[in-house]
Amino acid sequence: PELRLDEAGPVIYNLGVHANSLQEINQYLGLYFRRTYGDFQTTVPFPQRYAFMWREHEPQHFATEDGTYDGHLSVCRAPPEYNNFRNEAAFSFFEENGLTERIHVIKSFYALGPLVTFHINPDCTHYCYSPWRFDLTWHGIALGLGRQCQQLQLSA
Repeated sequence: PELRLDEAGPVIYNLGVHANSLQEINQYLGLYFRRTYGDFQTTVPFPQRYAFMWREHEPQHFATEDGTYDGHLSVCRAPPEYNNFRNEAAFSFFEENGLTERIHVIKSFYALGPLVTFHINPDCTHYCYSPWRFDLTWHGIALGLGRQCQQLQLSA
């Protein structure tokens, strides 16, 4: 394909919503994320022109102590405390691999906790629809692009 010198933009990554344990999400990050990010950096011309971002997992609202799926479908409800282990594992992975300055995080997990009633029972993971949800994502993308522009200006 022809190389276009004006190509640039966001690359948004979100992985592991079906990882139901810390071990599983760490495997996803170590295998799939590492490979995808590495391939992108080595095969795309001018990878620094792209803002690589991680979109936080949205909270699950299953009828468990922490809202996470325990193998059973249930009525959706707000848990006493949300378990954010997938995002926390991603943040640790980025830190351990020196990526915190290179990957912008689109924050949404805690902001979306109150949207428990927007699910269609018994699916307490998907279909949490609210226009506000997309505002968070677009705002996060704009912040990530702004950060990438600042980094490119500093390196020029």
